[in-house]
Amino acid sequence: MDKEYSTLFSKFIKVSELLDKWKIDKNQNMHLEVNQSDTHSLSKVKKKIETQLSEIEEMIESLTNQQKDYPIIKLIKKHQLDNIERAILYYAVGRQFLNQPIEPIVVINFFTDNTPEEFPQLKFKYLEESSKLVTGKILFPEGRNSFFDNKLYRFYSHSYRNICGLKTDQQQNIEDNEEEISEDTNISNILSPKQIYSILNQWVIGQQKAKEVLSVAAYKHYLSIKNPTTEIKTGNVLLIGPTGVGKTFLVRVLAKYLKVPIVFTSANEYSETGYVGRSVNDMIIDLYEKAGKNQFKAEHGIIFIDEIDKIAAHGSGYGDYGTRDVSGRSVQEELLDLLDTKGPKLYTTNHGFDERKALLDASKILFIAAGAFDNLDNIIKHRIGRTHIGFSQQTSKDVFEKKEASLLITDLEQYGFIPEFLGRFSNIVVLSELTVDDLFHIMKDSKDSILLEYQRLFRMFGTELHITDNKLREIAYEAKELGTGARGLRSIMEKNLEKFLFNINEENMNIPKKIVIDTQQVKEISISG
Repeated sequence: MDKEYSTLFSKFIKVSELLDKWKIDKNQNMHLEVNQSDTHSLSKVKKKIETQLSEIEEMIESLTNQQKDYPIIKLIKKHQLDNIERAILYYAVGRQFLNQPIEPIVVINFFTDNTPEEFPQLKFKYLEESSKLVTGKILFPEGRNSFFDNKLYRFYSHSYRNICGLKTDQQQNIEDNEEEISEDTNISNILSPKQIYSILNQWVIGQQKAKEVLSVAAYKHYLSIKNPTTEIKTGNVLLIGPTGVGKTFLVRVLAKYLKVPIVFTSANEYSETGYVGRSVNDMIIDLYEKAGKNQFKAEHGIIFIDEIDKIAAHGSGYGDYGTRDVSGRSVQEELLDLLDTKGPKLYTTNHGFDERKALLDASKILFIAAGAFDNLDNIIKHRIGRTHIGFSQQTSKDVFEKKEASLLITDLEQYGFIPEFLGRFSNIVVLSELTVDDLFHIMKDSKDSILLEYQRLFRMFGTELHITDNKLREIAYEAKELGTGARGLRSIMEKNLEKFLFNINEENMNIPKKIVIDTQQVKEISISG
């Protein structure tokens, strides 16, 4: 990527950051009593966004006149994107580059700030299934923001790689789920569970048991897709483990490999039918819409329900582990009805503004649930302590630490789940906490690791970034101490790179040609070259 294109990318990043600030300031001004200086500050941010968008358009026009054949210019020409579609594209590129969720409704809000009556029309034109950005396979809806209930989007992998000027790796095992699923596809080319495991192994460090179980579940699910005339039951999976151990990431990689639509949702969003909140029917309809309203594709998709532990009813002893009491049990029962359904059924929801519906056979869908299950340890410890009377405290502790072997269905019932609901998850896997060594290899060796990400970022501006193994282990140790798992690695990495990241922009390209970060001084970053 040459300097001109890198400069253009830095402007995309700036637009996304400014729009994010504008959204936050706008929401605060709507809900709080603001003074004149606050309003003036919001106007300044808006002016900066307008200036930045104008500069991007001028630069793209100049590059076009120079016959520069950059991917972003080719994309704009190919789809004949108008100014709002281009603004959404610039914002999305910036958000994707920063690994932030893409919420293009912000752009529509920005353009209709002074004309709110135009908002519904523009929202439908630019963010629905018929929009150019979706039909052109540039962006696609990935899920919903549970707070505002607006759609979140992400790039098709090939589109983003092309925008970045990267060649598509024909041997890449994990692609976007854009490939059509054919009802008459031969099943002879299906990879074995061991081969699927090897793919997961490239992306996910540790968690061997979880990768094995998911590989078998994926294999059976793939068989059901490729051989629809034979009834092959897929085994729903329940993943138990603390935050940051890779539960969501495992499923995301799996869905990309299978090339099936997937919906990521949280059990916290759902309430008993008739009460405020989303109903379990919404997740089915979300999957249907994610599949482009293609019934066959949707029926062979995946629904990932995170924070499933949050719908546990109150425990009857050893502390109240659930948080939803009667409502939680009701949501479990409604999910159970969903999991027990055989044959096509019409699912409908109506939240007061529009009716959504889908006709699907939910029994063909692979359900994967996950949760941290805080305090489950206490239930297991109590049971083991009770059943090992006469054993030393150390012996009981040793048995308890092998949580996966120690966990019983009755422990989850004690936690607040009804037996029938648990029975619909034939595979229950406990994920272990990540060790310092795991965290080190996640940064260094996993495919598309965080270290590679930052190295690519700095390379765009002609700088080589090197972080020594000793420093990576120090970062891993800090993340382990904080108890944040792999999720904490990014913030710690940002802290170590902040003085250089701050200087990355089109006006200051004079950052060092080589940056070396070592542990000689924890707070000091050494520069060479």
